[in-house]
Amino acid sequence: MPLDEYNKTGAAGYVSSLVTGVPVAILRPMIGVSDGVTKTLMGVTKWVDPAQQKETNIKYKKRDSIGGGTREEKNETKEQELEDETEERVKEKQESSDDDSEGEEARYV
Repeated sequence: MPLDEYNKTGAAGYVSSLVTGVPVAILRPMIGVSDGVTKTLMGVTKWVDPAQQKETNIKYKKRDSIGGGTREEKNETKEQELEDETEERVKEKQESSDDDSEGEEARYV
């Protein structure tokens, strides 16, 4: 606090505390504003040009050390594999239920 420094060391302490405190008081809000503007502009860019978003994702996403590819790509691959497995199971159940119904029809004929 500048007033505390003034009481302890006089005018020199008051001035030195102002000199060290003012840049911090000015720079921190400016840094916050610039971060906000940056993120807003990135969002606008992604909204206006979705292809740019994909290019940015490819360019800046970290690659996993094992197997290559981005985490997003791996998650998409896993989701596709799960969908494929689910479709296969549904088909198998349908085929097995069709086989069962054919057997029942044969018994009643």
